[in-house]
Amino acid sequence: MGSGQRQGYGEDGGATEGRKPLCERQCDVAHDMCKGQADLLQAITRSQCQLNERMTRLTCNETLAGDLSACAPSCGAAQKQCEHDAKAKRDQCFKMAHEIRDTCTKALKDPHEQTKHACDATRDACHKMCK
Repeated sequence: MGSGQRQGYGEDGGATEGRKPLCERQCDVAHDMCKGQADLLQAITRSQCQLNERMTRLTCNETLAGDLSACAPSCGAAQKQCEHDAKAKRDQCFKMAHEIRDTCTKALKDPHEQTKHACDATRDACHKMCK
């Protein structure tokens, strides 16, 4: 064994057994950051989809309140039918808001997967440059 070297350590004093070279570790860290940024962007956009749904549902309830107020002058069966129609309209509005959110979040899946694959490809190219 050369002077200043200990078993299991390279000339620079770093462990050589079971550890990747610094260059490859840097590639892996960049990869983790890339995927983390992709996940964060997806989470932000998904939250925006949910926020939009909640805002739409609030508008649905505001519309219901106005529609129910318009039912007040009616009496008996006409009032009940008016209230029933107003609630059905609100329920349809809720359904539409949910469907829009689903469409919004489903549209995020493919770009997110493509970004993660790009992160993988960049890491792989980086590893090749380390050799």
